[in-house]
Amino acid sequence: MNKKISKWLSFAALLMFVAATFQIANESFFSGIVFFGAAACFASTAGVYRKREKEERQERVDNK
Repeated sequence: MNKKISKWLSFAALLMFVAATFQIANESFFSGIVFFGAAACFASTAGVYRKREKEERQERVDNK
């Protein structure tokens, strides 16, 4: 389950980084900064989910 969540969060982060790039290129700096901040949050959350999934997988291997 977490693997799907981390993939979607990574995809959302990519889209937000693209949106930030277009906003900054369009000289709408405030919107670009907001999109960039949101993208950073999505990316870090995806990393947390990946780390948790890795730990859960390791616990399943250790318990066998």
